Parts: sequence; C-alpha cells; structure tokens
Amino acid sequence: MKMKREKHTKAKDVKVRKFFKSIVTPEGFEREERIPAVGGEYELWNEYSYPKLVIASDTVQVEFLVTFYQGKMEVTGTTNYKEGDGWYTFDRRGIENSFYMQEGLEGWQDPESDIRKGGQAMLEAQIERAEKAIQRLTGMLTVPHFGHRISEEKRSEIAKKLKAGKSHMFTPGGFGTAWEVSTRQNRWAERVPVEVAKFFGVETQLYKLAHDYD
Repeated sequence: MKMKREKHTKAKDVKVRKFFKSIVTPEGFEREERIPAVGGEYELWNEYSYPKLVIASDTVQVEFLVTFYQGKMEVTGTTNYKEGDGWYTFDRRGIENSFYMQEGLEGWQDPESDIRKGGQAMLEAQIERAEKAIQRLTGMLTVPHFGHRISEEKRSEIAKKLKAGKSHMFTPGGFGTAWEVSTRQNRWAERVPVEVAKFFGVETQLYKLAHDYD
C-alpha cells in the first residue's frame, strides 16, 4: 500500500514563514532558509523535503527542521560546534536530537506570539550552550587511537584505574561501539597500540573489548 504524502499547504507555509521571520540572525552569523513551494509534498525520511532554517557561524551551527503532526508545527533541532579542526554535536546519534520544540507545549500556546519568543530564545540558548562547550574543549587532550577528548584530571583518573587492574569504558555519543580498555587479556580482546599505554603512563600492554552501545 502506497503511503500518502503530506502536502505543504498555504496554512503551513504561513506558520513556517512567521516562525523563520521571528528568528533574528545574530551578528557574525549567516542564515539559510529552505521552504517548499505551496502544494509540494513532504517525503518521509527525506529531511530535504521539509522546511529548514540554518543559522551558522564559523564555529556554531543551529538547525531548525520543521515538520507537522495533526496540523501542529514541530521542530527537531541540531546544534553543531567546532573546536580546533573537529566538529561536534549535541545530537546523540540514533537516540535524540539537540533540542525539540512543539506547538501547543510550553512557549508555544499562541502560534502568533509565543512561537516568536520561543524560536529566538531557543537560538540564543543553543549558541550559548555551544560556546560553553567550545570553552570546555579548549585545552582538552585527545586519547590516541580512540579519539575521545578528555581533561588532564580525567586522564589521571583513568590512569589510576588502569594501573590498579580495573577497566575503563570509552563510549560513543549515541548508538555504536563502546570499547572497554584494561590490562586484562581474554580470547575476544584486541591489543591496543602502545601509544595509548604511554598516554596513560601504564607500563603493561593494554587490551580493548568491543561492546554494543545503545
């Protein structure tokens, strides 16, 4: 049975344009708006067919993806931020997005007024959240082989555990593979490159064991 596609109606178009217009582009940022033509169809699982607003600078990017459920507007948001040469996100892959908004919930009771306040407030909150995350990452250390960013304090904490024969788990930001690292070897464990042991000041061989993380 062919699934009926939802159309971008005139009423929805008005709501989207009012919402996008209510969000002011901060100094140092650029904006990109994508709004389907009235009468166009939304394609399930194809985010490029839905209205989207992106507010971005060289280090922070906030995306508002608009969908509709029973006539009410919903926003699925993604916030990305850059530190050094790498980009990070508040999304948890396969689990949740950086933020959500929904017409009819707190801050959205009146689509003509509260939605305006909600959109701008959310943008400002996400930019502040990203800037604080960038500050936290500045000066952080990268764990060889695994790529995780940790503080000097965290490195000392992990080193203490490994030297005591305990294990440490490096987990992904969402669904994926977690790695349990320790000095213990079993038939399923893999040897870890020697630079990891040196990073933590451990004089014995380290091993890693994969775990499904969801």
